[in-house]
Amino acid sequence: MKTKALILLSLIAMAAISPILLVQAQSYLAVEEKIVDLAQKAADHTEKLIAIANQEETLQKIQDLNLKEQLENAITLYEEGLSQLELAKEALTTSPDTATDIAVEALQIFRDAIKSLNTIFDTAGIETNYKINENQILSNALARELERITSLREILPTETPQEIVALLDSAQSLIEQANTLVLEDKLAEAKTLYLEARSDISEVYQYLRETAEDSNIWRLAGYCERLQERVRERFRYGREQNVDLTGTLGSLGYQSETAYMNELSNQLQNAQNQQDIQNAIRLCEQISLSVQNVENAVNQEITRQHGQQGGSGSSAGSGGNWAGNGAGGPSMGGGP
Repeated sequence: MKTKALILLSLIAMAAISPILLVQAQSYLAVEEKIVDLAQKAADHTEKLIAIANQEETLQKIQDLNLKEQLENAITLYEEGLSQLELAKEALTTSPDTATDIAVEALQIFRDAIKSLNTIFDTAGIETNYKINENQILSNALARELERITSLREILPTETPQEIVALLDSAQSLIEQANTLVLEDKLAEAKTLYLEARSDISEVYQYLRETAEDSNIWRLAGYCERLQERVRERFRYGREQNVDLTGTLGSLGYQSETAYMNELSNQLQNAQNQQDIQNAIRLCEQISLSVQNVENAVNQEITRQHGQQGGSGSSAGSGGNWAGNGAGGPSMGGGP
C-alpha cells in the first residue's frame, strides 16, 4: 500500500478535495472519482504521445534509431493501462476503495509508458512538455488527511482507548511536519511522513469497524440532524431578509427549498444506512462539503440582492460561520 501511495503522489498533476454527491449543475468529484479521473487524463496524455510517435516523420526517426521495439512496448503498456482504467471505472459504484487501488495501478502503468515514450523522444530530439506538480498533489493529499483526522476525533466514542487517540495525535503531528517539508521542497521526506500518518489513520478506522460502529452510527444520526438544521437556518435567514432564492436553487437544479431538503435528507439517510463506519463517515464528509457549496451560493445571492460589500458579515450575523472549514461541518461529538 505504501508503494501505491508513493506512485500516486508522483503521478497526479493536479487534485482537488471535492464531494462525490452532486448538487445537480455543479459537479464535485470525490477523492476516489478524482483519482480515476486523473488516470483517465494520464491515459489521454499517453495516447497523444503515441499519436506523435506514429506521425510519419517522427516514426521514421524512431525506426532509424532502432527504437521501434521500445515504442511497441510503450504501446503495449498503454493498452494494459486502459484495461485497468476500465476496471477502476466499473468499481467506482460498488467499491470506491478498490477503484482507487486499481486506478493507482493504471497510473503507474501510464507513467511507465510516458517515461518510455519521453526517452524515445529525447533520443530522437523531439520536444515534449509534460510536467508533474508533485508539490501541489502532496499538499492536497496532506490537507485531506487532516480533514479525516478532524472527523475521526469528532466521531470517536468517549471510552476510546488512549492508544487509539494517540494514533491520531501522531498522525496529525506527522502531517504537520510533512507540510513543512513540502514548503521546503523536501518531497521524499514529506511522502515518507505522509505514509506513516496514513498507516496510523488506517488503524483508527480499523478500531472503529471492530468495536465502535453502534455508538458512532448514533453519533452520525445527530451529526446529520445538525447538518440539516444548518441549511434550514440559512434558508430561514434568507426569507427573513426578503431574499428570493428561487433563481439560486434553480441554478443548482432544484425547484424549491423543499425539493433540496428532500434530496439532502435522502443523501444523509444513505450515509446512515452504510454498514461500514468508514463509508458512513466518508459520505457524511462529502455531504457536508456539498452543503457548504449550497450555503456559499445562497450567501452570494443574499449579498447580491442586498448590494452589500463583503456580505459575509451580514449573513454570519444571523446564521454563524456558514462557509465552514471544509473538515466536515458541524461537530459529530456529543450526539444530537
